[in-house]
Amino acid sequence: MIELLSDIWMVLASDAGYVGPLAVALRSIDEHLSGRRPATALILASDIGPAQREQVTTGLERLEVLWHDVDISRHDGLPVPDDHMTMATYHRLLIGDVLPPDVDRMLYRDVDILARRDIADLADLPLDGHLLGACVDVGAPRIASRGVPLWRERGLDPRAPYLN
Repeated sequence: MIELLSDIWMVLASDAGYVGPLAVALRSIDEHLSGRRPATALILASDIGPAQREQVTTGLERLEVLWHDVDISRHDGLPVPDDHMTMATYHRLLIGDVLPPDVDRMLYRDVDILARRDIADLADLPLDGHLLGACVDVGAPRIASRGVPLWRERGLDPRAPYLN
């Protein structure tokens, strides 16, 4: 069980192919942390060795990084439909199994992000009783533009916002 270290929890998922973007994401988050609240990034990782982990975390000053090794056989049979998606895409499905039970709120961040301000600002956004908050995907803002499988059969409005 992971010990509760922080009041801002982020989860990111990566494999060896995305170590570069992961390092950039963590560095940008670290550089913008104000230090007013402790922050922890839990990395759901597959095929990332000790040397790569050291490279990713070297120089981080404020952000605590924890690693959780994911056995990708847990994702056997799940499709990998395009060239930018890997089995690590499915690691996020395990969040509920690995977060400490006392964590009542967390941020999931894709590894291909660049933080431009303190992540605490995002962590503090009110959810107004909703289970989750999300933003519209700027690259594919509508369900039909993203190619959500079977949107017609499911009766979804093609103009409905798509979230990533």
